[in-house]
Amino acid sequence: MIETSAIHLGQIRAIYRLGYNFDLVGEVRWINQPSANYNEIGFLVELGYYLTPDLRLYAGYSLGDIDDPDFSGSRSADGPYLGISVKLNDLFNSFGQPTAPPQQQESLVQPVAQE
Repeated sequence: MIETSAIHLGQIRAIYRLGYNFDLVGEVRWINQPSANYNEIGFLVELGYYLTPDLRLYAGYSLGDIDDPDFSGSRSADGPYLGISVKLNDLFNSFGQPTAPPQQQESLVQPVAQE
C-alpha cells in the first residue's frame, strides 16, 4: 500500500521602512502535516538598520509553538536573535547577468519662432 503525506506551508512578512536607514518587520510562519498530526506556528518582530543599501544589520525577537503528540506533545520556544543580510546581486559584475542599457533621455525642443 502506498502512503501519501502532504505538508502545508504558509508565511506572511510585512516590512515598514522607517526613513532611509531603518525598517520594522513582522512575520508569521505556519507548518502543518496532517498525516503526522504535526503543527507549528512562529512569530517574529525585527528592527533592521541599513549600513548601505546592500548591507543590513538586524535584531529581533522570535516566538513559536509546536504541537507534535508523537514526541513530547507540545513545546514553545522564544528568544532574541541578531543577524546580518547582504544583497549579492551587485557583486561580481552581477554574476554575469546582462544589465539594462542606459535609457535615452527625452530631448527638449527649442521653439523656432520668437515672440
